Amino acid sequence: TGATGGGSILSNNADQHTYGDVSSSFTCNLDFVDAILARSYYVGKNLVFQSALGARGAWITENFINTFAGGVQTSQGTNSNYQIGNNSEKNVQRVHSWAVGPRAGVEMDWDLGEGVRFFGNTFLDVLYTKYKVQDKVSYNVTVTASQVATTKALSVTNRDIVKALRAHIDTELGFGWGMYFDNNAWHVDLSAAYGFQVFFNQNMFSASISQPVYGGNLYIHGLTATARVDF
Repeated sequence: TGATGGGSILSNNADQHTYGDVSSSFTCNLDFVDAILARSYYVGKNLVFQSALGARGAWITENFINTFAGGVQTSQGTNSNYQIGNNSEKNVQRVHSWAVGPRAGVEMDWDLGEGVRFFGNTFLDVLYTKYKVQDKVSYNVTVTASQVATTKALSVTNRDIVKALRAHIDTELGFGWGMYFDNNAWHVDLSAAYGFQVFFNQNMFSASISQPVYGGNLYIHGLTATARVDF
C-alpha cells in the first residue's frame, strides 16, 4: 500500500522537523506451513464439525518506508553561529521474523441442499517468534555558516533482536456449490469465502530510532474464490 500528500502519515515527533511532501509505502510477505490432525463429527444429517490440532511455522517480512522532502524549517546551531536546514529524510524499517508453535481450531460444513453449503472455520495459534528489526534513517541537511552553505548526508541505523510469544487468530466464512455430472464421472465445486486474520503485536515499527517502543497488530482480510474440477 502507499500514500502521498502534503502532510505526514508517520509521526515525526522525535525530530520536530517540518516537510512539504511525504510519501509512504508498506509491503508484507507471509509464508506458512501447517501440520494438522483432524476428526469429523456429524451433528444431524446435514451439519458436520471437524476439530483440528497441530502445529504451524510462519515466516513474515515487513517493510515500512517513509520519505520526507521539501524541508521548510531551519534551526539555529550552537550560539547561533550557523543554521541547519533539513532538506529531506528517509526512514526505512524492516522486520524479518520466523515463528513456530501449536495450532488448534474447528471447521464447519452445513449442507443446505441442491449442492449448496455454508462453511466456516476458526483457528488459534500461539507462536514462539524471533524478530530481526532494522531501522535506518537517512538525512540530507544544509549547514549555513558565514553565508556559505554546505550540504551533508547523514544516516543512523538501529538493529535489534526480539524474542516473544505471539498469538494469531484467523477465521473464515463462505458459501459453496458442488455437483456431479456425467454419471458421477465429473465433479465441479465453486466456493467464495471472506477471511479475517489478526497477528497480535506483530508490527515491530517504532516512531523513535533512539528509544524504540515496539507494538501494533497486523490485520489481514479479504475474499477468496475457488473453482475446482475433479475427474
